[in-house]
Amino acid sequence: MRDTLRVDDEAIGLFDEATRRWERQIVRVREVLSRYHSLATLGQLIDKVVHDSRQPLSTVQGQAALAYEAIENLIESSKDQELVSRCKDIANRLGRVREAAGLINTVLRRIEPLGGRQRGRPTKLYLEEIIRAAFAHFDR
Repeated sequence: MRDTLRVDDEAIGLFDEATRRWERQIVRVREVLSRYHSLATLGQLIDKVVHDSRQPLSTVQGQAALAYEAIENLIESSKDQELVSRCKDIANRLGRVREAAGLINTVLRRIEPLGGRQRGRPTKLYLEEIIRAAFAHFDR
């Protein structure tokens, strides 16, 4: 009888230890999933910021370039020195706007890979092939 109780106690001890290991593993898996979920959310946010910033940035760059060209043409055609001086000041300011827009564009290009969005066409996935491959993996 004592041997049976001892075996039962050992079995229960082993079962309890296995249960504790599983519970620790479940906690670890939940932590990892939580981190992945946070990273996925961050990636979506980066995608949104990059995508939504590109259009207005492009407008700022394009309009600054057009205004710079118009000012340069005005400088070339004007004989009024005061007007030329003011136009040069405006041209310098437009140059700074273009430089700042270029810096923003550089930042967007640098953070874009962190978003996870792939450029180009998405690859086609066939669900039947994925399921077949999964079953084939377990048939081995």
